[in-house]
Amino acid sequence: MRKDLDRTKPPVPGNPKDIKFPEHYKTKLENGIEVIALEDKRLPIVTARFLFKTGTLYDSICNGEKQGLISLLSELITKGAGKYKATDIADIIDYYGAHLSTFADYESMSLNIYSLKKYFEKIFEITSEIIRYPSFENEEIERVKIQRINSLISNFDDGEYIAGRLFKSKVHGISPYSFNVDGTASTIDALTKEDFISAHNKYFIPENLLVVIVGDIENDEAVKITQKYFSDLKNGSYDRLNLTLEGSFNRNKIFIAERKQAVQSDIVMGHSTTKRKTPDYIPIVVMNTILGGFFTSRINKNLREVNGFTYGAHSYFNCYKLSGDFSVETSVGNRLTVPALKEIINEIHKMKCFPVSETELSNAKNYLIGNFFLQLETSNAIASKLIYLNLFELEDDFYENFVSKIKEVTIDDVHNVAKKYLHPENLIIAVAGVSDEIKNGMEQIGEVEVLNYIE
Repeated sequence: MRKDLDRTKPPVPGNPKDIKFPEHYKTKLENGIEVIALEDKRLPIVTARFLFKTGTLYDSICNGEKQGLISLLSELITKGAGKYKATDIADIIDYYGAHLSTFADYESMSLNIYSLKKYFEKIFEITSEIIRYPSFENEEIERVKIQRINSLISNFDDGEYIAGRLFKSKVHGISPYSFNVDGTASTIDALTKEDFISAHNKYFIPENLLVVIVGDIENDEAVKITQKYFSDLKNGSYDRLNLTLEGSFNRNKIFIAERKQAVQSDIVMGHSTTKRKTPDYIPIVVMNTILGGFFTSRINKNLREVNGFTYGAHSYFNCYKLSGDFSVETSVGNRLTVPALKEIINEIHKMKCFPVSETELSNAKNYLIGNFFLQLETSNAIASKLIYLNLFELEDDFYENFVSKIKEVTIDDVHNVAKKYLHPENLIIAVAGVSDEIKNGMEQIGEVEVLNYIE
């Protein structure tokens, strides 16, 4: 045993340094497809992400009547394509021990695969069929629609879901960011085969496609395999969105979604905020971490430890490509609803009006830096980061400089963004609960409206 080692004291942490983000290769095929390749030979696995830069915001082109179209489209493309039926696709993916998934959000829709290196081209070939020649068989469309509608209906037994949807609808107003990514029961029911064919023809085109390939594959091989299966994909055209974004309310307003016999209130409260591509983003992340972004944050400590109102409370800055929102989310017993709202507002107010402590700042930085390193452990995670850079048009060195940028944030930086981006006097407060039991005293906070909320 080393005599100079005092085991009664915790080790002193080292000074974290910037990482060298893996070098990646970028090119564009003749038909406009963007390809990003990154060689990572730690494991004999290859990951590929096919990202179309038209997400559920594009449901808004039909004035919201097609909510859920892009989301359901991303699911349907795996239910039969070209020479493969839905069961064929599932059986082949399972046989080769591969993984296939799809995803859609406001900004994009994607198809994601990974497999062992020796099976990768086979899985890539199937994926090209899925992307290019989806069958959209009526039987599959109806089955997936019924599943989605049942899921949406069941969500209205969940107070957290109701409060979250009500908040989004009010804070984003006429903007398509207010739409439900998954659609509504009525809009899903009205979707037709022609809707899916039309959307596929519009959006599944080369100039809208980013292919990211990461893993045990050389850069030129990644480009060649993309050319082999996608070089003859033809371009088309579609109308780009020209959004009118909703402004903030000039007072606090409370919307109660009636939930008879609920024993607790589910709360989502906040306001609109900045889009992702802002020079203030890193200080915002640090500030929000202190406010409500991790377990020892101010809001969670207040509501959970000091007052015993809840098991947990968190705050978020959801910064999208064209807009964003700030929110605080928690659940409390009915009789604690108004006291919890007051405590949350008080914490937002204190963050805006007074500087944070050096200890708070240091703890937040350490948390963010430590968590950042954990996000780069797999090829799949690295592929996600590369997509994030491209989709939000960030600097190529964003991740290489992330640690140093976090470390550079000062108390004044945190205070400045808090003053700029927190508005405790202009909150949208969505509460799912029993109005008769929770609304008494709410008028002290803001104007109250009770709704029988159903999308």
